Amino acid sequence: MKIAIISDLHDNLSYLDIFLKYDKSDILLMCGDIANLETLTIISKSSYRKIYFVFGNADSFSPAEIPSNITNLGEAGIIEIDNRKIGLCHEPFKIKKLLEEKPYIIFHGHTHIPWIEQKGETMIVNPGSLGGWRNPSTFAVWDTSLGAPELVRTDEI
Repeated sequence: MKIAIISDLHDNLSYLDIFLKYDKSDILLMCGDIANLETLTIISKSSYRKIYFVFGNADSFSPAEIPSNITNLGEAGIIEIDNRKIGLCHEPFKIKKLLEEKPYIIFHGHTHIPWIEQKGETMIVNPGSLGGWRNPSTFAVWDTSLGAPELVRTDEI
């Protein structure tokens, strides 16, 4: 299964367009700070079979406004894909709570800094900022049949 992971788009539609034209994943995970409802609606109309979302501190819409084809996990949540628990949150301080569930991997955002680290049995991944604020525009792609996700710079595709 191929999964794309984005965070901290902050309504940058230019980078969103590049990402959507490039990515051919089955599932999209969004780790917050998409920003406004119009941007979320554009994403909801993309070709992903399944879309999951957690709120970030800059998201300006209510849970009731989220398009029906997007699964809202609130501020943090655990999903299961390919028999692996996957944690999602925006702010790093929520990672500690997600670790209690012993997920295979946790994706988060907020810092705008892409990185991958191992914490015990759990991989922690920040896809960086798709919006390209403070750092180059980045996202992550993970083929669940392989090891770690790949961090991708939008300006290199």
